[in-house]
Amino acid sequence: MCKTIENNSNVIPSSSNVGLPAQVSQLQAEVTLAMQAAEEKAVAAELAVVARLKVAEAEADARVKVAEAEADARVKVAEARAKVAEAEADARVKVAEAKAEAK
Repeated sequence: MCKTIENNSNVIPSSSNVGLPAQVSQLQAEVTLAMQAAEEKAVAAELAVVARLKVAEAEADARVKVAEAEADARVKVAEARAKVAEAEADARVKVAEAKAEAK
């Protein structure tokens, strides 16, 4: 309840009401600052999640590229081995032909 003292038909606020508008303004400012801080924390958390997702995506891309490079290297090694085997077979044929001609 609001206590008032009447003096010549003028209403004078009691001491408990003095400064109330200033307190309300200060509380509003504090609430606004708290809300802004909460928003900033939420944005920061969202940015951190996005950054983690980007890092995870980059790591996954790197793993895929490494796996592709390893697969390509295995194919090249297999092709090289096939060429070596073919060359060895050709050499054996030539040696056999040379031995046959020499007899």
